[in-house]
Amino acid sequence: MEKKNGSVERIRSCMLMESACAAVFHLLALNFPRESELWNQMAMDEEAHAEFIAKGMNFGDPENFADFRVAPELKHIRQTVEYANEFKKMLAKDRVSVKEAFEMVVRLLQMKNECYLNDLLGKEKEERVKKVFQRLSEIDRSGLQLVETVMSRYDFQKKKEE
Repeated sequence: MEKKNGSVERIRSCMLMESACAAVFHLLALNFPRESELWNQMAMDEEAHAEFIAKGMNFGDPENFADFRVAPELKHIRQTVEYANEFKKMLAKDRVSVKEAFEMVVRLLQMKNECYLNDLLGKEKEERVKKVFQRLSEIDRSGLQLVETVMSRYDFQKKKEE
């Protein structure tokens, strides 16, 4: 039974992380209208991830995580959620340039990948749950490649010199 509870803790923590990242992308869409299509798509993808986890694991609808605390042993998830929350605060105060936003998104997605490798796939024993985490990890890597591709279209050096 302990193993099952550990899986549930990891699943709920993953859902929290996906929800926190979705909130970041929603704020990015508001702050950067030029890139809003990208950020809105990323937000919808993150929300879909949380829903995918909930439905795939028979949790029903994604839950409200207002009182949920990530277990101490899931340090990568905890750090990623904290990073997402700090990012949201910066966006709310309009203290992020487009260049910084892209760099922070890349870092956020890299952190999520570390979560899947270390806290989720690295600790999960239940094969069904592992498959869900593996699929989400693959999707996030594709998202990171997309963001890096869009970012490469910007000439941040040129803008810095002007």
